Amino acid sequence: MADAGMVIVGGGKAGARAAIAFRENGYEGGVTLVSDEVLPPYDRPPLSKASISGDAEPEPVFLLDEDMMKSLKVDFLGGAAATSIDRVERSLVLTGGKKLSYKRLLLAVGAAPRKLTLPGAERALLLRDFSDAIRIRGAFSAGKDIAIIGGGFIGLELAASAVKRGC
Repeated sequence: MADAGMVIVGGGKAGARAAIAFRENGYEGGVTLVSDEVLPPYDRPPLSKASISGDAEPEPVFLLDEDMMKSLKVDFLGGAAATSIDRVERSLVLTGGKKLSYKRLLLAVGAAPRKLTLPGAERALLLRDFSDAIRIRGAFSAGKDIAIIGGGFIGLELAASAVKRGC
């Protein structure tokens, strides 16, 4: 079982900023960033607008790309969700059964959305990551009727993107 020193679980903005902050504040031990997503950490706000309504093929806006992680000496384990934590043994079990020990552990996993439980909910799309944005972009085609549940920032951005795509 490899000892990764500082392990950050969560490949979003909080995980990326934490990895950068450890180095900026002089931490010299190992830093491993564990993410269930295959892509390195990327900015989420463009997902609700630019990735869906833009004319160009969408691309993530990386917060930490491979070169940055290499220069910061951050090991990225993408596509590897943490499935359990053993606090006594100070280890994680990742998908596939790999064990990773740690000296310090930071959980930066974000929140899980509430899913609808009414008839037809299986057709609802969620916007959580880049692959969701690509799926929604494909669903927002000209002349299509859509409904957006949620009138917050993301819901309004999605509505604007849908209108721009002709829904």
